[in-house]
Amino acid sequence: MTFALGLTSGRSVFMVADHRISWSTRFDDRGVKVATVRAVDGLALLGYAGLGETANGTQPSAWMRNLLNGRKLTVEGCIAEVAIGIEHQFRQHMLDLGDHLVVVSAVVDDQPRMYGIHLRDKGVGYAPLRQAQLAESGISQDAAPRAIYTGSGGAWFGRRKNKAVWLREVYSRARDHDAGWVSGAAVAAVLACLDA
Repeated sequence: MTFALGLTSGRSVFMVADHRISWSTRFDDRGVKVATVRAVDGLALLGYAGLGETANGTQPSAWMRNLLNGRKLTVEGCIAEVAIGIEHQFRQHMLDLGDHLVVVSAVVDDQPRMYGIHLRDKGVGYAPLRQAQLAESGISQDAAPRAIYTGSGGAWFGRRKNKAVWLREVYSRARDHDAGWVSGAAVAAVLACLDA
């Protein structure tokens, strides 16, 4: 099961993802599926649900960071470069793996935003995620947009009986963080309880 969830609040963005890399005969829980990208106009957290590593052992988070290392780009420029790189360099490692999505929680010019990089059989593209686009994209959603999630674990998360309660707690903690009442670690603690 793979899973990534991006969250925006009034002044903050957060990301949580699984750590599992699975092969047909074994697994490893040391995968890193979130990359942090600093851009000239903000910061982005790229969360990936899907292929845990390439044939030569490179994890997607390291590959994305290496692709952008040393470049002076905007957040959207970084996302576009990752989408182009996925199409030309990474896609070969994902044959017959179906649709994938890189969820991006970003702060651009001090405003939280969500993006998605879609990997489909017919190509790769990216777009800012807004309410209307979320409905068309097939991405599971809550609010406008406040949280988006993807991966094979998305179906599991969507069926959770306490999903709404958990999301309310995350949103509440994120609002408290925006107000300066709690630290980012307090939001992270709620996100970390997702598998509980």
